[in-house]
Amino acid sequence: MGQKLDDKDMQILELFVDADGPLGSWLVANRLADQGVEQSLATIGRSLNKLERAGCLVQKDKNRGRVITEEGLRALAMNQHIKDLTTQT
Repeated sequence: MGQKLDDKDMQILELFVDADGPLGSWLVANRLADQGVEQSLATIGRSLNKLERAGCLVQKDKNRGRVITEEGLRALAMNQHIKDLTTQT
């Protein structure tokens, strides 16, 4: 994973962990709105593309949304580990 992922990317990636199927921009936007985060569909689409290029998401079927990959799960675990370390000090 060559791209640096930020907190916004991690928040979006977390939505995919418990998803029972592929998520697209509309579903991500709705789930973020449920968390009180408003983002345009264009911004979400760019974030999803970034996560896909980083290997964290994969689009298995065109126009059917994306699913999380093993790399995405590792990125979330590493992010949580870093948060845990910083809160211990």
